[in-house]
Amino acid sequence: NMIHPPDVIPKYAPDAVIGMIGGAGGGALAAGGAPAAGGGGGGITLAEVAKHTTKGDCWVVVNGEVLDVTKFLSEHPGGELAILTFAGKDATEEFNMIHPPDVIPKYAPDAVIGKVGSGAPALAAAAPSGGAAAPLLDKAGHGKTRDWSRSDKNRKVRMEGEGKIPGWIGALCYMVLGFMKEILFT
Repeated sequence: NMIHPPDVIPKYAPDAVIGMIGGAGGGALAAGGAPAAGGGGGGITLAEVAKHTTKGDCWVVVNGEVLDVTKFLSEHPGGELAILTFAGKDATEEFNMIHPPDVIPKYAPDAVIGKVGSGAPALAAAAPSGGAAAPLLDKAGHGKTRDWSRSDKNRKVRMEGEGKIPGWIGALCYMVLGFMKEILFT
């Protein structure tokens, strides 16, 4: 949006796209397993999101996903007010200015309750693209997939030479070394 060019997701994370806003899907479940109000086949409406604006019941929209952040409010590093300011609204623009793209899956994966949509039932023709039998991430047709298996090995290799000086003296030495590297390399 304001930080990333439009081709970032197709270029670097094509397998992360699971649907379009307002498309079929969004069958979020409320407590007890019943479909969420307004959730129908067409997603959760913005009018429904606008009803959840309190500290005890707080929903926000980020990148077309509806998030129930009620339980996360107290854990938010920026404080509750930062989220409550956008309670019941679309906070995509402000959220994307501050947070990296992996924040929600990393710190609040359970907060996603559905997608924004019209709330209307999905058309019968749209049924094959969703449902319990359809995979959540369709990786077919994407030219490049990411192989993260080397990530742990690379991290281990990088960290092997670190930590030769133990204790607080070592910490101080490595901090000074880190500052010096930053100054020299910038």
